[in-house]
Parts: sequence; structure tokens; C-alpha cells
Amino acid sequence: MDLIDYNEVVRLLIAGEEVQEMTLAEAVWTVMFLEVGRVRVSARILRDGAPVLRFTEIQAIHDRPDFPRSG
Repeated sequence: MDLIDYNEVVRLLIAGEEVQEMTLAEAVWTVMFLEVGRVRVSARILRDGAPVLRFTEIQAIHDRPDFPRSG
């Protein structure tokens, strides 16, 4: 399993909202707890030097056994 830096600062894009900077872990949590439907599946996470993360990749990160489950 590839290591992921959950403290990496990323940009979260949600339709109709301003771009937000936060850690990767915070961005994944935010997306996973958005209202189910268009807003959630249209959310994107931008990481420097990496492909844009779409909902299926975000969900896969959330489902990893090493994903931080608490603050």
C-alpha cells in the first residue's frame, strides 16, 4: 500500500463554493460527509503535482485502513 501524507495541504473544490485550503484528511472527511448526490460526487481535491482526485478516488482514500478516523 502506498503511503499517503494526510497532512498535505490541498485545495478542495465544491460546486458553488469558494476554493478551500485544508489538509488532505480534512478534505476527504468534508467530501464524505457532504449531502449525497451531485454536490458530493462533483467535489474535487487538487494536490500539487498530482492528478485531480474525483469522488471515486476520494472514497478510496477514506476507505483505506490507515486513514485517520479521529482528529
